[in-house]
Amino acid sequence: MPTTTEELDRLTDPDVEIKEPQRFLSRTEVAKYLGLAGLHSLSDAKLPPPDVVVGDRIGWTTETIDAWNAQRPGRGRWGPRGG
Repeated sequence: MPTTTEELDRLTDPDVEIKEPQRFLSRTEVAKYLGLAGLHSLSDAKLPPPDVVVGDRIGWTTETIDAWNAQRPGRGRWGPRGG
């Protein structure tokens, strides 16, 4: 599968301008992007509406996830762990 603009150029009509593909994060990639232990760390999280739906797949931009993550509540009533 082509992943770069150069690879796309070789597979498409030379008279059509190729734009850089837009990137979206899957749920697994969202967990990794946020530095969580894994996908199960998001199991109770209500993610924002997806930015894209392709077939039965959904995805988010990093900007959407950053905004959502900034609005998430902290560690609840117990507060941060102290040392």
